[in-house]
Amino acid sequence: MIALLEDLRTRKEWRALVRAFIEELSSLPVRQVIALPSPDDKVYDSNVLVVLEEDTPEDTMEVVKAAVRAERRMGVE
Repeated sequence: MIALLEDLRTRKEWRALVRAFIEELSSLPVRQVIALPSPDDKVYDSNVLVVLEEDTPEDTMEVVKAAVRAERRMGVE
C-alpha cells in the first residue's frame, strides 16, 4: 500500500489524475510515487517519480502503460 500525502492547494484535476495513476500501479512492485504540485512543474522532464522495488525493463514499460491508462481514464490527451 502506498501512503498518500496531498497538497490541497493544487488543482483537484491534477490530484485526481495522480490518484488514478497510483490505482493503475497497484499490481506493480511500487515503493513510492512522488508527484510535483503541478503538471506544469518538471524535474528532468518529468512531474511524477515512481520508485520500484526492482527496476526491470518490463516494470518500467508497465509504469508507462499505467500512466497512459490513467490519462485516458481521466480524459487527458
